[in-house]
Amino acid sequence: EAEDPIKVGDGICQNRYNTIECGWDGGDCFKINMILKPIYPDCVVGFPGLLGDGNCQGGEYNTEECGNDLGDCDEFNFLYPDCDFAFPAQ
Repeated sequence: EAEDPIKVGDGICQNRYNTIECGWDGGDCFKINMILKPIYPDCVVGFPGLLGDGNCQGGEYNTEECGNDLGDCDEFNFLYPDCDFAFPAQ
């Protein structure tokens, strides 16, 4: 059951609605389910739609399990290999 139905199908994949009952968040999680999960099965983040969006999210997104935010953090990690910020894009 969706706690906030307006968020289902709003263009942002949210884990809590990425279920068969919610139509994989109204289709918002298609990219995540079809592309990301087969390549990065251990990637678990709060807002999967932020992965690979062109901004380095850091934290749980900037991990090997998530392909370093699907490549968004590659430059940051190269330039600042010892810098550990939660959200380096900010």
